[in-house]
Amino acid sequence: MKKKSIRSITILTAVFLTFAAIFAPTSVFGLESAKPSVVPAYHKPNVSIICDGEELGFSDVNGDPVYPIIYNGSTYLPVRAIAGLMDEAIEWEPLSQMIFIGKTLNMPSNESGSNNNVTTSLMSPVPPDQRPAVSMLTVYLKPDVIIMVDFEQKNFTDVNGNPVYPIINNGSTYLPVRAIAGLMGADIQWNGSTQTITIHRMTVPVQAEKSPEAVAMTELFNSSASLYDRTTEKVARLNDPNEAGALIKLANSISVDYQMAQANTKEAKAMDTDNFTTKELAAHKKLVEYLELAEYFTLVLENVTYLAASDQDYSMFEGVITTFAMESINKMDDARAALQAL
Repeated sequence: MKKKSIRSITILTAVFLTFAAIFAPTSVFGLESAKPSVVPAYHKPNVSIICDGEELGFSDVNGDPVYPIIYNGSTYLPVRAIAGLMDEAIEWEPLSQMIFIGKTLNMPSNESGSNNNVTTSLMSPVPPDQRPAVSMLTVYLKPDVIIMVDFEQKNFTDVNGNPVYPIINNGSTYLPVRAIAGLMGADIQWNGSTQTITIHRMTVPVQAEKSPEAVAMTELFNSSASLYDRTTEKVARLNDPNEAGALIKLANSISVDYQMAQANTKEAKAMDTDNFTTKELAAHKKLVEYLELAEYFTLVLENVTYLAASDQDYSMFEGVITTFAMESINKMDDARAALQAL
């Protein structure tokens, strides 16, 4: 039984590593070279944040003011403050170490800016003479925390293109202000003499040749494709000896992926197609076919990973996995081609 399970893992890993190489999975880049660790940082209450001409203050979940942190040359703000700036919902999923902004597991069809509660993280700025002094502190660097925006994984870099990761301070997750600007589609400027960060929102024009229906379907497809890549990359780690003690955590994270895949399918089926053109209807049909299969495929992977976590033989799934994998790729290509033709 034991040898058969090991052989199964090897075959499964080979299949998914092949898919990963071909379809460029969106795993957390640089993760293998960065590990969770305690690092020194600066608490910088004297840094001001101005967004669209208005200086803003930020609060934690208890309503107490929070201030920027400087780590490794980058200025960080709490993710909750980011959600407030973006006027988006936010949710923490501890099993998979994921932070959801915008669409969340509890609000999978959330419309941008529809959650009014997140703006409570914004407050009037504390007067400079009432802020704490600049000080040193230690924070927890957490490269294993994954940031999801509308179910799409986001990776971040500094001004030199080097990867940057979330940090934890007093139980709150922080991200670089540069990442905030990127998520908002905004320009960012730093004035060292005044210790001021200025964020200017930029209007991104909607492509005239794409209808709102086509844009919505394309965004849903891209989100699902990113999820598919990330899930298959996780399963490829079953053969990693370093994962042996963490398979249950891996299985739990794939369970979260399955919930997201379900939400994607539900969102596509709930689309109002009454005003769709003939080409849009055809593309919608192919999109739903792909999303349904990707959902079933993720369910199979979830079961396989739980079997591996409990040291059970899952070789009976080998043929099913291979069939689902190949057919999912075919359906993905069909949907992509139909959407690109709109």
